[in-house]
Amino acid sequence: MKLPVILYTVKKRFIQILKSSTHTFSYVAMGDSTAEGMGASTPERSYAPIVYSSLKERYRSTKYHNVARSGAILQDVLDKQLPKTIEQNPDLVTISVGANDIVRRTRTDEYERLLRKLLRTLHQETSATIVISTVPDLSLTTSVPKLLKTYSRFMASRYNEIIVRVAEETNTVLVDVFNDSKAVLKAYPEAIATDGWHPSDFGYALWANSILVTLRNVIAAPKREKVSEEELQKEQTE
Repeated sequence: MKLPVILYTVKKRFIQILKSSTHTFSYVAMGDSTAEGMGASTPERSYAPIVYSSLKERYRSTKYHNVARSGAILQDVLDKQLPKTIEQNPDLVTISVGANDIVRRTRTDEYERLLRKLLRTLHQETSATIVISTVPDLSLTTSVPKLLKTYSRFMASRYNEIIVRVAEETNTVLVDVFNDSKAVLKAYPEAIATDGWHPSDFGYALWANSILVTLRNVIAAPKREKVSEEELQKEQTE
């Protein structure tokens, strides 16, 4: 499915929120240490709270839940974070996970199976707009040894091919942090925190901006009803 069709589908399903002044907009952040905010000077300066601050300016009533955990791999997100996310009846979910799967060498076919299950379940069990980020180019961080940089870049590319493919299959909004990080980190090394691995305040601000810019065309449209597996498959073929 082409990107304009995906954006139209997401946008079309968000209108009830804007029409209802009593609706409390619910945002949930899922994922690993980048979603939790490791590397920022304070948690409020990581990308999820920045996105939440923007939402508070847009909606009269908002709530924010961060279920991300440092060190999480995709299996952890499915097992521990997914049930908590569904409980919140979210309108928006952001996901960043994959770097730890590279470190722990999760097989790519297993990563794809788990990611497809995660995104399909979120679409079926919630009415949220789902946003997933690609894995940043870890080879540009100072914590990755020179001998492992080529391997790190290669594996991030393989995982990101999966993220892009499954996001398109499931009408999930994609934020391309990998290509953003390639452009930014070469010019602005200060976008990496002093730990040499996570984004700094500046890096997180750029990440949040990428999410908000991507959402700008879809956030002001209608909240959709939950969809069945059959309806999801039908959308993919239209």
